[in-house]
Amino acid sequence: MDNSLIREQINRYLESANYRGNKDALPLVEDNDTSLTHFQHDMLSKCKARLNSLLQKKIATAVGKVPDIYIAFSKGELLQAHSMLFDDENYAIVINIGCVFAIQNMIADMLYHHPNVIWDLEQHTQIPETQQVCAAILSNAVLDFIFFHELSHILNGHLRYKKELATRSNDKIIKQTLEFDADSQAIVYLVGTTLDAYFTGRLKATIPESSYNLLFGSSERLISTIQTAIYIFLRIYIIDDNTEDSIMVLSHPPFAMRLFGCLDVAAQKFSMHSIISDYPIEITTGNIVKNVEQAFLKIGFPIETQDFVEAVKNALELFPAHHDRISKHYAEIYPDLNRLKHCGKLAVPQF
Repeated sequence: MDNSLIREQINRYLESANYRGNKDALPLVEDNDTSLTHFQHDMLSKCKARLNSLLQKKIATAVGKVPDIYIAFSKGELLQAHSMLFDDENYAIVINIGCVFAIQNMIADMLYHHPNVIWDLEQHTQIPETQQVCAAILSNAVLDFIFFHELSHILNGHLRYKKELATRSNDKIIKQTLEFDADSQAIVYLVGTTLDAYFTGRLKATIPESSYNLLFGSSERLISTIQTAIYIFLRIYIIDDNTEDSIMVLSHPPFAMRLFGCLDVAAQKFSMHSIISDYPIEITTGNIVKNVEQAFLKIGFPIETQDFVEAVKNALELFPAHHDRISKHYAEIYPDLNRLKHCGKLAVPQF
Protein backbone atom coordinates (compact mmCIF):
# COMPACT_ATOMS: atom_id res chain seq x y z
CA MET A 1 0.00 0.00 0.00
CA ASP A 2 1.28 3.47 -0.88
CA ASN A 3 2.70 5.38 2.13
CA SER A 4 0.60 8.49 1.44
CA LEU A 5 -2.55 6.36 1.41
CA ILE A 6 -1.48 4.67 4.67
CA ARG A 7 -0.91 8.05 6.34
CA GLU A 8 -4.30 9.24 5.13
CA GLN A 9 -6.00 6.17 6.63
CA ILE A 10 -4.08 6.55 9.89
CA ASN A 11 -5.15 10.20 10.22
CA ARG A 12 -8.77 9.20 9.58
CA TYR A 13 -8.48 6.57 12.33
CA LEU A 14 -6.99 9.11 14.75
CA GLU A 15 -9.66 11.68 13.90
CA SER A 16 -12.35 9.10 14.58
CA ALA A 17 -10.74 8.10 17.90
CA ASN A 18 -10.60 11.78 18.90
CA TYR A 19 -14.28 12.18 18.05
CA ARG A 20 -15.10 9.13 20.21
CA GLY A 21 -13.45 10.76 23.22
CA ASN A 22 -9.71 10.08 22.99
CA LYS A 23 -8.66 13.73 22.86
CA ASP A 24 -4.99 12.77 22.65
CA ALA A 25 -5.57 10.97 19.33
CA LEU A 26 -3.96 13.71 17.24
CA PRO A 27 -2.72 13.73 13.61
CA LEU A 28 0.60 12.33 12.46
CA VAL A 29 3.75 14.40 12.67
CA GLU A 30 4.72 15.71 9.25
CA ASP A 31 8.30 16.40 8.13
CA ASN A 32 7.55 20.12 7.79
CA ASP A 33 5.77 20.44 11.15
CA THR A 34 7.00 23.77 12.60
CA SER A 35 5.60 23.04 16.07
CA LEU A 36 8.61 20.75 16.63
CA THR A 37 12.22 21.89 16.74
CA HIS A 38 14.87 20.63 14.36
CA PHE A 39 16.33 18.66 17.28
CA GLN A 40 12.97 16.99 17.96
CA HIS A 41 12.50 16.10 14.30
CA ASP A 42 16.00 14.62 14.27
CA MET A 43 15.24 12.65 17.44
CA LEU A 44 12.05 11.20 15.93
CA SER A 45 13.91 10.32 12.74
CA LYS A 46 16.55 8.40 14.69
CA CYS A 47 13.91 6.63 16.77
CA LYS A 48 11.99 5.59 13.66
CA ALA A 49 15.19 4.29 12.07
CA ARG A 50 15.96 2.23 15.17
CA LEU A 51 12.42 0.80 15.35
CA ASN A 52 12.54 -0.07 11.65
CA SER A 53 15.87 -1.81 12.30
CA LEU A 54 14.24 -3.85 15.09
CA LEU A 55 11.42 -4.73 12.72
CA GLN A 56 13.84 -5.81 9.99
CA LYS A 57 15.68 -8.07 12.46
CA LYS A 58 12.35 -9.64 13.40
CA ILE A 59 11.49 -10.14 9.72
CA ALA A 60 14.88 -11.77 9.11
CA THR A 61 14.31 -14.40 11.82
CA ALA A 62 10.57 -14.92 11.39
CA VAL A 63 8.98 -18.18 10.34
CA GLY A 64 6.89 -17.21 7.35
CA LYS A 65 6.11 -13.81 5.84
CA VAL A 66 5.81 -10.77 8.09
CA PRO A 67 3.07 -8.41 6.87
CA ASP A 68 3.94 -4.87 5.82
CA ILE A 69 4.05 -2.65 8.92
CA TYR A 70 4.26 1.13 8.64
CA ILE A 71 5.76 3.01 11.62
CA ALA A 72 4.80 6.61 12.34
CA PHE A 73 4.61 9.16 15.18
CA SER A 74 1.53 11.19 16.10
CA LYS A 75 1.36 14.52 17.92
CA GLY A 76 -0.23 13.02 21.04
CA GLU A 77 1.50 13.86 24.32
CA LEU A 78 0.21 10.95 26.40
CA LEU A 79 2.17 7.71 26.68
CA GLN A 80 0.06 5.87 24.14
CA ALA A 81 0.54 3.89 20.96
CA HIS A 82 -1.79 2.22 18.48
CA SER A 83 -1.55 -0.80 16.20
CA MET A 84 -3.86 -0.70 13.20
CA LEU A 85 -5.09 -3.26 10.69
CA PHE A 86 -5.91 -2.16 7.16
CA ASP A 87 -6.03 -5.62 5.62
CA ASP A 88 -4.24 -8.94 6.22
CA GLU A 89 -1.06 -7.68 4.57
CA ASN A 90 -0.93 -4.04 5.73
CA TYR A 91 -0.64 -2.74 9.26
CA ALA A 92 0.62 0.35 11.06
CA ILE A 93 2.13 1.13 14.44
CA VAL A 94 1.59 4.73 15.54
CA ILE A 95 3.40 6.02 18.62
CA ASN A 96 2.66 9.32 20.36
CA ILE A 97 5.59 11.72 20.52
CA GLY A 98 5.06 11.76 24.30
CA CYS A 99 6.54 8.26 24.35
CA VAL A 100 9.76 9.78 23.01
CA PHE A 101 10.07 13.25 24.55
CA ALA A 102 8.16 12.98 27.84
CA ILE A 103 9.71 9.67 28.87
CA GLN A 104 13.28 10.81 28.25
CA ASN A 105 12.69 14.11 30.07
CA MET A 106 11.17 12.32 33.06
CA ILE A 107 13.98 9.78 33.29
CA ALA A 108 16.61 12.52 32.95
CA ASP A 109 14.87 14.41 35.78
CA MET A 110 14.83 11.25 37.91
CA LEU A 111 18.54 10.63 37.36
CA TYR A 112 19.36 14.26 38.16
CA HIS A 113 17.49 14.26 41.48
CA HIS A 114 18.17 10.66 42.49
CA PRO A 115 21.20 9.29 40.61
CA ASN A 116 21.01 5.87 42.25
CA VAL A 117 18.07 4.90 40.06
CA ILE A 118 20.97 3.29 38.18
CA TRP A 119 23.76 1.39 39.87
CA ASP A 120 26.44 3.69 41.30
CA LEU A 121 25.38 6.62 39.14
CA GLU A 122 25.74 8.85 42.20
CA GLN A 123 29.48 8.61 41.67
CA HIS A 124 28.98 10.36 38.33
CA THR A 125 26.81 13.31 39.38
CA GLN A 126 29.50 15.70 38.13
CA ILE A 127 29.37 14.12 34.67
CA PRO A 128 26.03 15.24 33.18
CA GLU A 129 26.89 13.59 29.85
CA THR A 130 26.79 10.21 31.56
CA GLN A 131 23.36 10.93 33.00
CA GLN A 132 22.12 12.07 29.60
CA VAL A 133 23.39 8.91 27.92
CA CYS A 134 21.82 6.71 30.61
CA ALA A 135 18.50 8.58 30.30
CA ALA A 136 18.56 8.12 26.52
CA ILE A 137 19.29 4.39 26.78
CA LEU A 138 16.57 3.80 29.37
CA SER A 139 14.03 5.80 27.35
CA ASN A 140 15.01 3.83 24.22
CA ALA A 141 14.31 0.61 26.13
CA VAL A 142 10.89 1.99 27.09
CA LEU A 143 10.17 2.94 23.48
CA ASP A 144 11.28 -0.51 22.31
CA PHE A 145 8.90 -2.12 24.80
CA ILE A 146 6.02 0.05 23.55
CA PHE A 147 6.88 -0.84 19.96
CA PHE A 148 7.18 -4.56 20.70
CA HIS A 149 3.86 -4.48 22.56
CA GLU A 150 2.11 -3.12 19.46
CA LEU A 151 4.06 -5.47 17.19
CA SER A 152 2.84 -8.37 19.34
CA HIS A 153 -0.77 -7.30 18.78
CA ILE A 154 -0.10 -7.62 15.05
CA LEU A 155 2.00 -10.78 14.89
CA ASN A 156 0.04 -12.71 17.54
CA GLY A 157 -3.18 -12.26 15.60
CA HIS A 158 -4.89 -9.95 18.08
CA LEU A 159 -6.08 -7.40 15.52
CA ARG A 160 -7.36 -10.05 13.16
CA TYR A 161 -9.10 -11.76 16.08
CA LYS A 162 -10.84 -8.56 17.20
CA LYS A 163 -11.93 -7.85 13.64
CA GLU A 164 -13.24 -11.34 12.87
CA LEU A 165 -14.29 -13.05 16.07
CA ALA A 166 -14.47 -10.91 19.20
CA THR A 167 -17.96 -10.66 20.66
CA ARG A 168 -19.25 -7.75 22.69
CA SER A 169 -20.36 -9.92 25.62
CA ASN A 170 -16.83 -10.49 26.91
CA ASP A 171 -15.26 -7.45 25.29
CA LYS A 172 -13.33 -6.15 28.30
CA ILE A 173 -11.94 -9.45 29.53
CA ILE A 174 -10.92 -10.37 25.98
CA LYS A 175 -9.14 -7.03 25.62
CA GLN A 176 -7.35 -7.57 28.94
CA THR A 177 -6.32 -11.07 27.84
CA LEU A 178 -4.87 -9.76 24.59
CA GLU A 179 -3.08 -6.90 26.38
CA PHE A 180 -1.54 -9.30 28.91
CA ASP A 181 -0.37 -11.52 26.04
CA ALA A 182 1.10 -8.49 24.21
CA ASP A 183 2.95 -7.43 27.38
CA SER A 184 4.47 -10.89 27.81
CA GLN A 185 5.50 -11.17 24.16
CA ALA A 186 6.96 -7.65 24.20
CA ILE A 187 9.18 -8.60 27.14
CA VAL A 188 10.35 -11.70 25.29
CA TYR A 189 11.27 -9.56 22.27
CA LEU A 190 12.91 -6.85 24.41
CA VAL A 191 15.04 -9.26 26.43
CA GLY A 192 15.95 -11.20 23.30
CA THR A 193 17.12 -8.17 21.34
CA THR A 194 19.01 -6.80 24.35
CA LEU A 195 20.84 -10.07 24.95
CA ASP A 196 21.63 -10.38 21.24
CA ALA A 197 23.20 -6.91 21.23
CA TYR A 198 24.97 -7.71 24.51
CA PHE A 199 26.49 -11.03 23.42
CA THR A 200 27.48 -9.82 19.95
CA GLY A 201 29.22 -6.74 21.35
CA ARG A 202 26.98 -4.22 19.55
CA LEU A 203 25.98 -2.59 22.84
CA LYS A 204 29.57 -2.04 23.86
CA ALA A 205 30.47 -0.65 20.46
CA THR A 206 27.74 2.00 20.45
CA ILE A 207 27.79 3.31 24.05
CA PRO A 208 30.48 5.36 25.81
CA GLU A 209 32.52 3.12 28.10
CA SER A 210 31.50 4.82 31.36
CA SER A 211 27.79 4.51 30.54
CA TYR A 212 28.17 0.95 29.26
CA ASN A 213 29.86 -0.12 32.50
CA LEU A 214 27.07 1.44 34.56
CA LEU A 215 24.24 -0.11 32.55
CA PHE A 216 25.60 -3.37 31.17
CA GLY A 217 28.96 -3.95 32.84
CA SER A 218 27.79 -7.08 34.67
CA SER A 219 24.94 -9.57 34.55
CA GLU A 220 23.07 -7.91 37.39
CA ARG A 221 23.45 -4.48 35.81
CA LEU A 222 22.06 -5.79 32.54
CA ILE A 223 19.01 -7.20 34.32
CA SER A 224 18.58 -4.06 36.39
CA THR A 225 18.68 -1.74 33.38
CA ILE A 226 15.93 -3.54 31.47
CA GLN A 227 13.73 -4.09 34.52
CA THR A 228 14.17 -0.47 35.59
CA ALA A 229 12.98 0.76 32.18
CA ILE A 230 9.94 -1.55 32.34
CA TYR A 231 9.16 -0.50 35.90
CA ILE A 232 9.37 3.24 35.21
CA PHE A 233 7.05 3.02 32.21
CA LEU A 234 4.35 0.82 33.73
CA ARG A 235 4.55 2.62 37.09
CA ILE A 236 3.35 5.80 35.36
CA TYR A 237 0.05 4.09 34.56
CA ILE A 238 -0.99 3.62 38.17
CA ILE A 239 -4.24 5.50 37.92
CA ASP A 240 -6.94 2.83 38.20
CA ASP A 241 -8.69 1.82 41.38
CA ASN A 242 -8.53 -1.95 41.70
CA THR A 243 -11.65 -3.55 43.15
CA GLU A 244 -13.40 -6.74 42.12
CA ASP A 245 -15.98 -4.71 40.20
CA SER A 246 -13.68 -2.08 38.68
CA ILE A 247 -11.15 -4.48 37.17
CA MET A 248 -13.88 -6.06 35.05
CA VAL A 249 -14.51 -2.81 33.15
CA LEU A 250 -10.86 -1.97 32.41
CA SER A 251 -9.53 -2.28 28.86
CA HIS A 252 -6.12 -3.37 30.22
CA PRO A 253 -5.22 -5.71 33.09
CA PRO A 254 -4.82 -4.02 36.50
CA PHE A 255 -1.63 -1.95 36.62
CA ALA A 256 0.04 -4.05 39.30
CA MET A 257 -0.65 -7.24 37.37
CA ARG A 258 1.02 -5.71 34.29
CA LEU A 259 3.89 -4.27 36.30
CA PHE A 260 4.91 -7.33 38.25
CA GLY A 261 3.86 -9.71 35.49
CA CYS A 262 6.32 -8.03 33.11
CA LEU A 263 9.10 -8.04 35.70
CA ASP A 264 8.46 -11.73 36.30
CA VAL A 265 8.56 -12.60 32.58
CA ALA A 266 11.79 -10.60 32.21
CA ALA A 267 13.32 -12.47 35.15
CA GLN A 268 12.32 -15.80 33.63
CA LYS A 269 13.78 -14.94 30.23
CA PHE A 270 17.04 -13.68 31.74
CA SER A 271 17.36 -16.74 33.97
CA MET A 272 17.26 -19.02 30.91
CA HIS A 273 20.78 -17.82 30.01
CA SER A 274 23.62 -19.45 31.89
CA ILE A 275 25.55 -16.20 32.21
CA ILE A 276 22.98 -14.92 34.72
CA SER A 277 21.07 -18.01 35.79
CA ASP A 278 22.60 -18.06 39.29
CA TYR A 279 21.94 -14.41 40.10
CA PRO A 280 19.16 -13.83 42.70
CA ILE A 281 16.87 -11.70 40.56
CA GLU A 282 14.49 -11.01 43.44
CA ILE A 283 17.24 -8.88 45.00
CA THR A 284 17.54 -6.85 41.81
CA THR A 285 13.77 -6.33 41.63
CA GLY A 286 13.64 -5.21 45.25
CA ASN A 287 16.36 -2.64 44.65
CA ILE A 288 14.61 -1.36 41.53
CA VAL A 289 11.33 -0.81 43.38
CA LYS A 290 13.11 1.04 46.19
CA ASN A 291 15.28 3.23 43.97
CA VAL A 292 12.61 4.15 41.42
CA GLU A 293 10.05 4.96 44.12
CA GLN A 294 12.58 7.25 45.83
CA ALA A 295 13.25 8.98 42.51
CA PHE A 296 9.55 9.48 41.79
CA LEU A 297 9.14 10.97 45.26
CA LYS A 298 11.96 13.45 44.67
CA ILE A 299 10.61 14.73 41.35
CA GLY A 300 7.12 15.17 42.80
CA PHE A 301 5.43 12.45 40.78
CA PRO A 302 1.64 12.94 41.09
CA ILE A 303 0.96 9.58 42.70
CA GLU A 304 2.56 9.37 46.12
CA THR A 305 4.48 6.26 47.06
CA GLN A 306 2.13 5.49 49.96
CA ASP A 307 -0.84 5.56 47.59
CA PHE A 308 1.10 3.26 45.28
CA VAL A 309 1.81 0.80 48.10
CA GLU A 310 -1.86 0.72 49.11
CA ALA A 311 -2.97 0.29 45.51
CA VAL A 312 -0.54 -2.59 44.98
CA LYS A 313 -1.70 -4.24 48.20
CA ASN A 314 -5.33 -4.07 47.04
CA ALA A 315 -4.45 -5.35 43.58
CA LEU A 316 -2.38 -8.25 44.89
CA GLU A 317 -5.42 -9.56 46.75
CA LEU A 318 -7.25 -9.79 43.42
CA PHE A 319 -4.38 -11.27 41.44
CA PRO A 320 -4.99 -15.01 41.79
CA ALA A 321 -8.66 -14.96 40.80
CA HIS A 322 -8.23 -12.44 38.01
CA HIS A 323 -5.12 -14.13 36.62
CA ASP A 324 -7.07 -17.40 36.52
CA ARG A 325 -9.87 -15.56 34.72
CA ILE A 326 -7.50 -14.19 32.07
CA SER A 327 -5.76 -17.55 31.73
CA LYS A 328 -9.11 -19.26 31.16
CA HIS A 329 -10.05 -16.79 28.43
CA TYR A 330 -6.67 -17.16 26.76
CA ALA A 331 -7.10 -20.93 26.66
CA GLU A 332 -10.54 -20.46 25.10
CA ILE A 333 -9.41 -18.09 22.36
CA TYR A 334 -6.04 -19.79 21.76
CA PRO A 335 -7.19 -21.94 18.79
CA ASP A 336 -8.43 -18.88 16.92
CA LEU A 337 -5.39 -16.78 17.80
CA ASN A 338 -3.11 -19.59 16.69
CA ARG A 339 -4.95 -19.74 13.36
CA LEU A 340 -4.79 -15.97 12.88
CA LYS A 341 -1.20 -15.50 14.03
CA HIS A 342 1.39 -14.25 11.56
CA CYS A 343 4.73 -16.08 11.36
CA GLY A 344 4.57 -19.50 12.92
CA LYS A 345 2.48 -20.85 15.77
CA LEU A 346 1.72 -19.68 19.29
CA ALA A 347 3.05 -21.62 22.24
CA VAL A 348 0.43 -23.90 23.73
CA PRO A 349 -1.03 -22.38 26.94
CA GLN A 350 0.49 -23.86 30.10
CA PHE A 351 -2.22 -23.32 32.70
